[in-house]
Amino acid sequence: MVNVDDRAAILAEVDRFGERQLAPLTQFPDRAPDRAQLCAALSQAAEMGILPHGDEPGFALWELADDADGFQLHLEVLTTLARHSASLALEMHLTALAQRILRAAGVAYAGAVSVVLDGHGGLARYSLARYFAGAALDAEDTAILQQYFNVNARTAPFYFSTLSAELLLLPVWQTSGQLEWHLHPKENLICETVRVHGLDETTHYRASLKTSAIPLATCPANAVDACRYENVLAIHSAGLLAIQAGIAGAAYARAKEYAATRSQGGCLIREHAAVQQLLMNSRAGAQIGRALVTSLPVPQDIAALSDIMEKRAGMQEQLYSSVTDALQVFGGYGYMQDYGLEKLLRDQNHLAQLAGSPSQTRLFLAALENLNSVAEVV
Repeated sequence: MVNVDDRAAILAEVDRFGERQLAPLTQFPDRAPDRAQLCAALSQAAEMGILPHGDEPGFALWELADDADGFQLHLEVLTTLARHSASLALEMHLTALAQRILRAAGVAYAGAVSVVLDGHGGLARYSLARYFAGAALDAEDTAILQQYFNVNARTAPFYFSTLSAELLLLPVWQTSGQLEWHLHPKENLICETVRVHGLDETTHYRASLKTSAIPLATCPANAVDACRYENVLAIHSAGLLAIQAGIAGAAYARAKEYAATRSQGGCLIREHAAVQQLLMNSRAGAQIGRALVTSLPVPQDIAALSDIMEKRAGMQEQLYSSVTDALQVFGGYGYMQDYGLEKLLRDQNHLAQLAGSPSQTRLFLAALENLNSVAEVV
């Protein structure tokens, strides 16, 4: 259990780290980020205990995810980090989640590792939901799961993003009808860099597996709860919502500061009714996002996965509008790189597509409830 004093001290330290180490490197999109400095910041996060470091237990991300207090602490850490850098918050989230899976599977500490959950596999339409629910898989379901989760030299390329990871943890569909985790070094992959809409600080790859590639380690995805794909997906979805809430909070804070210093028409723009409305709309979206994050259940079963994904899918429009309203406070300047609001909007929009877009998620949830089976049609 994490007591109140520990929580406050940890979050204050994380906020100082984000303000002093992350923000100067990432909040100026008109300048190319320095990769060496970004990697050094991640190393410092591990030294501080924000990221898991070796086999030493502590309060690092996702080390306490089975406990309600610990789970909420980790979500608050991600929200705090995202106010300073959404890209690095996501990098830390995926790194810590990969280490949680490997630790539970008994695989030794792997160093710079990341888990690939979005550009490979994803939600596999709604066949994955039926697999989670224990439904009988027909030939189409099996074909879809093989198409989305098989990784070999003949399958379609997959996509992933990382700043520093040299090891990748991939979920792979087996002929036995089960998912398995495969740990691959990046050298096992043929990687091509691609451009995406947001998250400028990380590198985005289109990748395929080399013909002779052999994983460093394998482990069943249902070996223990921390390895179960449905629980990993639930943590991933919760982490993304926490990061998006942090982005909305950052956008509102910048808009509020700008409105208190920018004059127009003989007064500060915060005195204009239109700007006041934009600020209140932006704040409301950020506050609702934070409140929703604190209501998420510990990912321990299908019901928790359904709850988390439903809340996140339902929140996307408000989170996006929160950043849009903050950008409008800046007027035309909001679209310039100098102020950073356009970057927050791009990051928010990109993150909304990860772990399933709202429409994809709703189809997935319908399959979990068996609402889109032939037997349900009347």
